[in-house]
Amino acid sequence: MHVCVMVCSDLQNKKGNILQASVDYIKRLKREQRAMSELVARQDELEKTNRLLTLDIQVKQQHTINNRWKSCCLSNSFVPMH
Repeated sequence: MHVCVMVCSDLQNKKGNILQASVDYIKRLKREQRAMSELVARQDELEKTNRLLTLDIQVKQQHTINNRWKSCCLSNSFVPMH
């Protein structure tokens, strides 16, 4: 009977250890999932900012081209030929 108590007690400890390890693993997975979600949200935010900045650069480049064209046209007065 003493052996049965020891085996049962050992089995309970193993089950407890397995259960604790499972709970710890699930907690770790949840933390990793939360961290991944935050990273994805940050990446989305950065990509949106990047798109807006790229658009802003393109608009400024177009304005620069237009201003140079106007400046060039104004400095080289157009004289119609008769």
